[in-house]
Amino acid sequence: MTKRLISILLTLGALAAVAGISISSALASRPSELHSRSSTVRLNGSGSTFDAPLFAAAFPHYGHGVTVSYDPVGSGTGQKNLEAKLDDFGAFDVPMMKADLHAAKGPIVQFPVTLGGVSIIYHVKGVSGLKLSGPVLANIYMGKITKWNDKAIKKLNKGKKLPNEAIAVVHRSDSSGTSYIFTDYLSNVSKAWKKAVGTSKTPPWPTGSAGKGSSQVSALVKSTEGGIGYVELAYALQNKIATAAIENRAGKFVHATLQSVLTDARKLPNISATHFSIVNAKGKASYPISGYSWVGVYKVNPDKAKRTALVGLFRWLVNTGQKYSKPNDYVPLPKAIRKYDTKQLAQVKG
Repeated sequence: MTKRLISILLTLGALAAVAGISISSALASRPSELHSRSSTVRLNGSGSTFDAPLFAAAFPHYGHGVTVSYDPVGSGTGQKNLEAKLDDFGAFDVPMMKADLHAAKGPIVQFPVTLGGVSIIYHVKGVSGLKLSGPVLANIYMGKITKWNDKAIKKLNKGKKLPNEAIAVVHRSDSSGTSYIFTDYLSNVSKAWKKAVGTSKTPPWPTGSAGKGSSQVSALVKSTEGGIGYVELAYALQNKIATAAIENRAGKFVHATLQSVLTDARKLPNISATHFSIVNAKGKASYPISGYSWVGVYKVNPDKAKRTALVGLFRWLVNTGQKYSKPNDYVPLPKAIRKYDTKQLAQVKG
């Protein structure tokens, strides 16, 4: 086993331990597919922390003599690694932008591999069923609402006993697609946020403490009285952290669930790498802070073995491999997106 592969497996193991995700069964089920010396092709990838548990659950079942090592270092680093051709693929919660694509060493093909929601997690003793609106959430993250018993929060939570306690804001410290989706939503529902902060993977946060990756954000919120943060749906479910119901475009308060995220996505089916935002979609049952997670590969790959392995692996993941989504708290890709992915992968050539 190579030093790189050992480090990747340890990274995945550490991430899983912090997030409360078990990947031992996935590794043990068909270990030869991750680290067998008889494997003929080894693929390296890095990026989104959101994708890591899904990849760990699904990839061992692919086979075909392909070994996959994946380093969950965050979307921004995954993009940089792909740009520099340090990896065979990159995973990110928002597609590479024009500047990123120009920095790459050749044309990039991008396609969604999974779908998820950004859950708003909180830690307020004695408070369950919290409701928040987009503008209130924006004001919390701008430092304009600083107490849990603020009148704006009380108005949304009539009958609940909210404490006179400071709100401890937690956000990501690393370049993050999850931050992009979250700030994209806030920019859609708050003119003040859009003007002062905007949409970004690395926004200039006005307030709060920082954690690297969803695992650290989860840990900080869980350990901080009065804490609030944002993580991917899978992390919230698997860590059993309280989540807020968010007011959607129809004026309904909706929790992030597999179904509410899928409902949101179905309202905006015609996405592409340049038209990908699905936040704040219409529909009474839509969860408004939702988004796809993407993978990028080079369009031209002269290494026939790796090219065949990459196309085969991801064609399988976005179709048959989607059966590993629900058991691991991910939303299976809609049929229209699977067709889009197949067309994107058909562009990869030698």
